Amino acid sequence: MTQMQPEVDSFILDFLLVQLKSEQAITHKIIASVPLYGEQYKPGPKSMTAFQLVRHIAICELWF
Repeated sequence: MTQMQPEVDSFILDFLLVQLKSEQAITHKIIASVPLYGEQYKPGPKSMTAFQLVRHIAICELWF
């Protein structure tokens, strides 16, 4: 297996770290936007509740 050069490692780290911080900030804004007492709100009978949707978004960020 070929090893990466230090310059490539550094570039990938810098690129991914910026991306991760941006996604984390967006996810935080989404979670913070759910009203404290609105977590059970559903726009329709087949929709997730606000709490379920926020949990789904947070868990998906861990997977990807």
